[in-house]
Amino acid sequence: MRRLRGGYITGFYKISLITKLGGKFRYGQGFYDFDEGSILFTAPNQVVGGSDNYDGNKGYSLIIHPDFLQGYPLARKIKNNGFFSYAINETLHLSEQEKLTLLGIYNFIRKN
Repeated sequence: MRRLRGGYITGFYKISLITKLGGKFRYGQGFYDFDEGSILFTAPNQVVGGSDNYDGNKGYSLIIHPDFLQGYPLARKIKNNGFFSYAINETLHLSEQEKLTLLGIYNFIRKN
């Protein structure tokens, strides 16, 4: 991860469930407001970060280094997944049931 003014460049894939965002989030070349219950995908070499009026974030993130995927078919397929491209500049807004499902998956991973 390389630091930049107002953000950083990722070196990994990241899937984040945002339960509270304090301020605006830099995603690519713009700043966006993400609602509670949004999910954000970032890929290696993307620019992400926060804004000056930061008031703390809450949520869950799954971080995957690209080397972890090497040797698996997913290593080739993941690059074609539109979720990991900031050309798509909106997050996915989740229903309450979808949010509970994702929280269950995060908790399962954390416990195992």
